[in-house]
Amino acid sequence: MPLFRPHIRRCCRSALLIVPAGTLYLLAAANVLAATSNLRCGSRIISVGDTTYDVRQKCGRPDLIDAWEEAAHGYVSHFYDYGHERYRLPYLVKGPIQMERWTYDFGSNRLIQHLIFENGYLIRILSGRRGNP
Repeated sequence: MPLFRPHIRRCCRSALLIVPAGTLYLLAAANVLAATSNLRCGSRIISVGDTTYDVRQKCGRPDLIDAWEEAAHGYVSHFYDYGHERYRLPYLVKGPIQMERWTYDFGSNRLIQHLIFENGYLIRILSGRRGNP
């Protein structure tokens, strides 16, 4: 049995387009990452894949930090930069996965931002309710 199953799509009546299933997944993931992968902190920008050190240097101390540990062995996101693009691929970790949620309240004119870190790397940026005055 092959390692991947090609998805077959018909177009232009007689032409046949064969695309590996993994390619479709990576393209869909790249589109999702592009939508919520940056956050402006003053005049600086943080991106998914930045380290906790980089984020603290650019945004300052967070208003709240929640930390927890997940599965003893599992996959984490590993980021690769290629030209002007950043790709996220799974990487197997033997040992606990350290998770952190940093919360920034930039005031009543902006939404509260929740930054999710996995083993010291920013993996997700979530927007919450409107900030406090």
